[in-house]
Amino acid sequence: MTRNLLLYWSIQPRMNLLQLSVRQTTNTNSYSFPLELRFELENSDEHFARSDKNNDDKLDLQEFQQTGNICFEATAPEFEISDSNDDGFISRPEYTTFFQQKILVCRRMKHDNSLEKIKNFDQDGDRKLQIAEVEEMLERMYKMQVRPNFRRIFERFDAEKDGGLDEIGTNQ
Repeated sequence: MTRNLLLYWSIQPRMNLLQLSVRQTTNTNSYSFPLELRFELENSDEHFARSDKNNDDKLDLQEFQQTGNICFEATAPEFEISDSNDDGFISRPEYTTFFQQKILVCRRMKHDNSLEKIKNFDQDGDRKLQIAEVEEMLERMYKMQVRPNFRRIFERFDAEKDGGLDEIGTNQ
């Protein structure tokens, strides 16, 4: 008997949610095991404290450059810009300002990147995704096959009940 395990995951930072779905497929059966994990995102104070290696409540250039994460890098030019009082260190308030700006930029980039991917599936250019376009997107981007109840789920998100998910790419 052949067994395949597939792991699907998504992270929703605004909701502090990691969603996992494990699918086990054998020659005769397929089982899905959904799992949701809540997690706490690191705020700027926690990020600062983790980066302040010598616990002096300020970051030198080396410590500052270690603060980057998967979303952004902390560079020497950004250190100079963030050091608003020119004392050669980044204080906690200076870091909070830097961190908040970087997180906003990161979220915007992720949002724009997602919108670009989604726009590729808007075949008729009406700024809406019809059910067939969503099905194609799920299949091509995520290798997912929709289930028979997908139409009912789709209709719940179709606020105007016009057969499409609206407002692709508008500024909110």
